[in-house]
Amino acid sequence: MKINWSLKKKTVYFLTFIILLTGAFTTVAVYHYTERTTLQAEKNKLMLKSFKQAETFQTALNDYQYSIGTIAQLPAIINYLDNPKPKLQSQDILTYLSAFNRGNADIIASILNQDGLAIASLDPAFVGNSYSFRNFFQESIHGSSGIEMAIGITSKKPSYYFSQPIKNTQGKTLGVAVLIIPQTLIATDYFMKGDNPDSNQIIADQDGIVIASNKPKQLYNSLGAISADKIIRFKTEQKFTGHDISPLSYEPIQQALSSLKEPRIFDFYDALDQEQEIISVAPVMRNKFYIINEEVADSYTNMATRIALIMSLFVMLSTLLSGVATYFALRYLLQPLSALEKGTNELSKGNLKYAVKIDSGDELEHLALRFNAMANNLRIAKSNIEAKVKERTQELEKAFREIENDNRQLLAYNEKIDKTTREEQNALQKLAQANNGLTQAKKIMQEQEVEIAKLKAELTANNPLTKSKPTKTAQKPMFPPIDG
Repeated sequence: MKINWSLKKKTVYFLTFIILLTGAFTTVAVYHYTERTTLQAEKNKLMLKSFKQAETFQTALNDYQYSIGTIAQLPAIINYLDNPKPKLQSQDILTYLSAFNRGNADIIASILNQDGLAIASLDPAFVGNSYSFRNFFQESIHGSSGIEMAIGITSKKPSYYFSQPIKNTQGKTLGVAVLIIPQTLIATDYFMKGDNPDSNQIIADQDGIVIASNKPKQLYNSLGAISADKIIRFKTEQKFTGHDISPLSYEPIQQALSSLKEPRIFDFYDALDQEQEIISVAPVMRNKFYIINEEVADSYTNMATRIALIMSLFVMLSTLLSGVATYFALRYLLQPLSALEKGTNELSKGNLKYAVKIDSGDELEHLALRFNAMANNLRIAKSNIEAKVKERTQELEKAFREIENDNRQLLAYNEKIDKTTREEQNALQKLAQANNGLTQAKKIMQEQEVEIAKLKAELTANNPLTKSKPTKTAQKPMFPPIDG
């Protein structure tokens, strides 16, 4: 069924549809752009945060590494270990060691001999114990500095162990200097609580074991699956005594740790929490440790959704206002069209004297002038046509009268011809009948002549007189032949 809408209504509906369509497209585009931009900005922010934390963390570790290096180079310490039978807990050595605990009794400096036996320590509980099974001792006794985080066998506290080989002037390793820093001291230095309550911060060691986290349940578990050899090594070194190491759900990060050379962002789906997350990982001390920042991506997606919702509401409001403004604007602008419409209606009724009056000063006024000129031309043309029609009608009437006169004469002539034709036809019929009668008479006479001839022949044949005197002349017929 055809729907008849005014131009005004069509224009309002069309413009409203265009605004809605454009608004919907803009909203979707803004949503995706905002989501992408917000996530990328957060990734950059998270990476920068991890980078700064890694720098702060490494500065603290380097500071303690420098301190233990200084202890290992003290001539008094070297001479102490160069003695075949060094005195346990030498007061002079303890005086030197106490200069490096920075007035904090929780910082413990110790000296281990070649066998890993603690022969001097700021904590007497360490003296006499062997730490040769520790990885930091194995690294330093073989000539390199060592650093690791482990749970103390003696202190039972998680601590960072900095070690440095003690060598004499000939380059022989005499023992190992060890500086033990409680984890809380370094963690306090580097940890910065995130603004997002859903964020999580982790420190992992070179094997991917979580040694610090905002989530206590993650402590002393691996980021992902680790080999059985590492589990055995942890037990041999007694690195995390009292803790059963289980894999967490960060398998992609666990696999990428060994090849990580600079901060990196991971888009990660946490199957355990069923959340899409952004994770930034930054290596520290040549991959001895890793700073990990974890944030839920949904919070930023929700922000994009809120922005898109605000945009949608703004578009709807703009559409409503635009529709109302368009309606009144068209109502004003289309008034001349209404006058033109009325003029066309009058024109269609035959009122050629109607004139449209528009004083808008634009194309519609020019159109109205041309409309009036067209109506005037139609009026003149109508008058001319009526005059020509009248003249032509008179000519046709005269011709019609002449045709009627000719028709009457023609009818009389036709009647005369018909009469003559009938008379001729009657005469011909009579002549034909007479001809038929003559033909029949001639036929009868011929038949009679034949019969007479036969009789005469018979008479002649039977007459004795005629037999002896035959005649040679033919006898003429009694009646002459009749021509048909």
